[in-house]
Amino acid sequence: MSKVAAQIYKYSALPSSHSIRLIQLKPGVTNIWSDITLSLRITSLNEAVEYDALSYTWGDPLPPFSRKDRSNWGMDAVRRYPINIDGYLLEVTANLIDALHALADTGTRKSAMKSQYIWIDSICINQEDPLERAAQVSIMGSIYEAAQNVVIWLGGEDEFTNDALAAMKALSVIPRERHPEVKLADWYNQGTVLRRLGVQTNITPYMWLGLVAFLNRPWFSRVWVVQEVSLARDAVVVQTKDTSLVNVVKCYQFPNGYHLARSDLDELRTNVSIGMAAVYLESTRAGIASVGHKAWFYYLLQAHRHCLASDPRDKIYALLGIAWKERPPFSTHPGAIVPDYENSVREGYTNVAKTMLLSRKDLHYLSHVQDASFTAIDELPSWVPDYSVELRPVPLSMRGAPSWKASGGLSWNHQLGYQEPGSLNVLGFRLDTIVDAVREKPNPNDFQESEMTDAYWINVFELTRALNDIYPGQRPWQGVLELEPEGSPFSFENFEDLFIAPIERQASPRPDIGYRDLFSDFERELRYSGNARCLFRTARGYLGIGAQPLQTDDEIWILGGADTPVILRKPVYGSYRLIGETYVHGIMHGEAIRSITQEQMQQISLQ
Repeated sequence: MSKVAAQIYKYSALPSSHSIRLIQLKPGVTNIWSDITLSLRITSLNEAVEYDALSYTWGDPLPPFSRKDRSNWGMDAVRRYPINIDGYLLEVTANLIDALHALADTGTRKSAMKSQYIWIDSICINQEDPLERAAQVSIMGSIYEAAQNVVIWLGGEDEFTNDALAAMKALSVIPRERHPEVKLADWYNQGTVLRRLGVQTNITPYMWLGLVAFLNRPWFSRVWVVQEVSLARDAVVVQTKDTSLVNVVKCYQFPNGYHLARSDLDELRTNVSIGMAAVYLESTRAGIASVGHKAWFYYLLQAHRHCLASDPRDKIYALLGIAWKERPPFSTHPGAIVPDYENSVREGYTNVAKTMLLSRKDLHYLSHVQDASFTAIDELPSWVPDYSVELRPVPLSMRGAPSWKASGGLSWNHQLGYQEPGSLNVLGFRLDTIVDAVREKPNPNDFQESEMTDAYWINVFELTRALNDIYPGQRPWQGVLELEPEGSPFSFENFEDLFIAPIERQASPRPDIGYRDLFSDFERELRYSGNARCLFRTARGYLGIGAQPLQTDDEIWILGGADTPVILRKPVYGSYRLIGETYVHGIMHGEAIRSITQEQMQQISLQ
């Protein structure tokens, strides 16, 4: 037995594109190298017996700041822990072995599982066969839709769990229809507000910390979870003491809940960030449930860009099962985006970007390209979003801005084609060149007067002094800088003294300028300036705001089909590279395009 048991499990080929494997747990059956014994059976998805499906994370299930002892097990997603499958050895990850131990417990299995069989991706799919992986991923949405129940394994308990569950229990009594009653200012008197909403428990700062830590567990940020939860007929969370998934995320759906938790966390002087993954996850799940159809692919790519995946290609493939196939890009370009693990990440991402542009017949999708300094995929074309990293800075169209159309009626001729793989041909005109920029911002966590803050505000002042010629009688700050989220540490509420003092101390202003009046003009506008972007001035005197990697001599272009201007960089040889979209005050509604002739338009290639 030991000789046979030591042999590695070998997968037999699945007989059809709708075949799946199912697991039957065999609790109590052990051997010398594993106390987890399973049996696998092959069946057709169309004729399968009733089964459950497991939702978990391959790597560490706990937040990085948890102090739970990790000394005895590998915390990565490496499969190194043996299980027994029909007498043969298969290695799985540490978190999955914990989940299997939990399900092997009779009481847990009876409360969590509705069926005799369960589907688990890393066991039921041959991970070493890229063709099988692609085929199974393409039907994974159907696999979760057909499951009787989704069993969610969030990992074991840590020092935050009890406080988190107490907060969830207290907040989950608030009906969703009463959430709009909560206003931003109410959170500064949260005890009164919560009692008015029916919450009788005093929610302490440590309970808020526990809740935030719980919602920061990696499961909530795993991209596959979006599909697994959104398609589930029913879902149960293991190891949360009868707390349902709905209650887990329900307590975090307040429109201003961020500020409630943030104010209490500030009391603890903790730097724990409030992850929004749970909010986006519940928003997608609830949205699909309420409208009766799946979600626009464009929305899914945007809403879940922050999610994580061990394979970067899965940032795309994991969302296909919940994408609305009757809408673009699938209705316009059927078969263009399908799982393919033989293609490189660069090839897959480029194909998605090209398909999204062609399906929309405009260049709006260029705004989803991240700051180039965050790009992680090698040799990715500059116009292709790197879906493996978070989208920063946030696109201007998502910052509560007005509806812009810098290109006026000029459209993108998608028939310009692609000169070579990775190139994008566009039509537009060069508006101007960047000649000056203000890069350094004060540390948002340090509101004390310093040389850095002095220098920053003086640079802002000097950059804007030259704007009168192109903006006579205007206050360009309002349009340019209303881009910072509410509550930004860079608001003038925090920097009033720091702004005025350096100017009066070092800039030697004339006494008749009236810097206190100047401050009142800045107060509303600068509070929205984005710390992922920087101010710049062009050769012709335009004021704009663009991604931090911009340089002097970068060019401002208006492209046909693009809502916002873009910053391009032209090397000595080769094609232009996209640095990012930009706001340029005074041209965002097509003002610059009105005087442009056809002869001034140029066809260029982005690489």
